[in-house]
Amino acid sequence: MREALELAVHLNVRIMAYSAKYASAYYGPFRDAVGSALNLGKANKASYQMDPANGHEALHEVAADLAKGADMVMVKPGIHTGAHIGRTHTDIEIGAGAGRFTRPVSPF
Repeated sequence: MREALELAVHLNVRIMAYSAKYASAYYGPFRDAVGSALNLGKANKASYQMDPANGHEALHEVAADLAKGADMVMVKPGIHTGAHIGRTHTDIEIGAGAGRFTRPVSPF
């Protein structure tokens, strides 16, 4: 995506990657409030959302998104994944020191 933007001379466009969305019960009340829970039927979003117990998967996705040209990344929900976000920040800083990543990453 970054390469295509630059080829089209869109040099000041920033890319935010939705790198990691963990499966969480926090999303249930929102789905109920907007009436989308019924659309799921018997489906389970955990089949494509990340397992909070597997922090390595998120680190891999963040690294891949940054390598593809993302300027910033999003990890959700942040309320119970602070340790993963902190690890992401630390690992990216270490990677930046080794020349692997050139963009700053800050958890909020």
